[in-house]
Amino acid sequence: MITPGQEWARRDNASAEVTVTSDRELAAAMGGAVVLRGGDVHRALGAPMGDPGDATVAVDLIEVRSEDITIAVAASYVLIGRAPHQLGRLVGAWHVLTNAGFIGRYELAPRAHPGDGAADLFSVDASMSLRQRVGAARRSRLGAHLPHPALRVRRVHDYVHDLQRGERVWVDGRRVPGRIASLQLRVAPEAVHVRL
Repeated sequence: MITPGQEWARRDNASAEVTVTSDRELAAAMGGAVVLRGGDVHRALGAPMGDPGDATVAVDLIEVRSEDITIAVAASYVLIGRAPHQLGRLVGAWHVLTNAGFIGRYELAPRAHPGDGAADLFSVDASMSLRQRVGAARRSRLGAHLPHPALRVRRVHDYVHDLQRGERVWVDGRRVPGRIASLQLRVAPEAVHVRL
């Protein structure tokens, strides 16, 4: 786990035989060591390319549980909210538990790090107007959407959410099927080792 003022990668000669190219593949490698070459966590780690060096960083994962059963594991994010309406704009309250801070081209939590033992909970208040959402989305490409009175970011180790009518859940871009009444999200520290 990283701490302020200390190196966040350690040097070793261990090899990682598996190369993964997405956050979903990284989550599936829980408990192992990999070379990461794509996805939001890759971007958060500086997007290293080429042959891996001798640096390894321990990366946290997010366990998604319902009724005490693990239903998914996320490397980058868990998004909770209403499905986007037909025009593709977000409506209602949204909650994103992010490990990497990035969701594609958007940097929702600029202070997040995937190896710090916590996740950042980014929340959008339901009262936020469509115009404000569009402006915040535009600014979030550079991580410049904060502070804003309808947006909130806080660091958590676990999070419980009772789903409201119409709310859906996405894990690293994939929708979780079925009806879920309540979610328990927990950070699994140092769950996978990434060779840089």
